[in-house]
Amino acid sequence: MKHIVIAVIAALSLNASAEEPVKEVNFDTWEAVPMTTTFAASIKSFIDNNYPVPVEIQGPTYMAFIPSWGFPGIMVPENEAVKGKAVYFESGEESYAVGQHIPFGAFLNPEKEYRYEIYLKGHGKFSFSAWLSGVNAEGKSKFISIANLIEIKTEEGDWKKYEGTFKVPENPDAEYSTYNGLLLGGIMIPRRATIYVDEFRIFEK
Repeated sequence: MKHIVIAVIAALSLNASAEEPVKEVNFDTWEAVPMTTTFAASIKSFIDNNYPVPVEIQGPTYMAFIPSWGFPGIMVPENEAVKGKAVYFESGEESYAVGQHIPFGAFLNPEKEYRYEIYLKGHGKFSFSAWLSGVNAEGKSKFISIANLIEIKTEEGDWKKYEGTFKVPENPDAEYSTYNGLLLGGIMIPRRATIYVDEFRIFEK
């Protein structure tokens, strides 16, 4: 009987380990970041073009979730998030909310299949994309394209959990036909969208 119990515990431990996400981005940690001259000029260009400003400005600083880069979106407080804090992205008629690859980094293995869980609400489309880069026979690398791995049209109302699977598509470039190692992933919010995002987890299948 003791051996059976130990075997069951071991099996449960293995399953728990298998369910550990390879990436988990929950947007809980935010801090005020000093605004550079270049960043301020970029903000002015959004205002001049009547685009939604993609950050919360606080005098000479702006709020950013850690780690992030560029325009991190706007913090959603704990009483409005699924758990901890969340992030809000708004894109305009001609502007995108693009990037947020820093929290993800180059982790996508083209040979693997992935499962995801994410909480969303708002109006418009959420996309998670891969930056495809290939290598040719001489070892030279080239950016090929951006591939949308996850596309979800959000529904109005309360937070909703979405789940699914994805895989990096086959390399479409005949010359640069080998993917250049692990690939970079990131969030992209297409035009005319207002999207809230929280508790984004990606698992290897």
